Amino acid sequence: MVSRKVGNAVVRNRVKRLVREAFRRYKRSVPAGIDLVIIAKPRVGQVVYTQVAEELAKFCQTLFTTASPSP
Repeated sequence: MVSRKVGNAVVRNRVKRLVREAFRRYKRSVPAGIDLVIIAKPRVGQVVYTQVAEELAKFCQTLFTTASPSP
């Protein structure tokens, strides 16, 4: 989700495209049946793709590789 606080429509759409592309590259590390909700914060309008991709990769790695299965 990208709220109006992030910027105008052009900026919000750019952020959506960046997040979609980053997720497309790392979706194999997300287990099947898991839904991710990514909420963009206002300062994200100034980042570049590599920053988004690195953050998503770190998130996926820490969440899905260190999480232990529930009994």
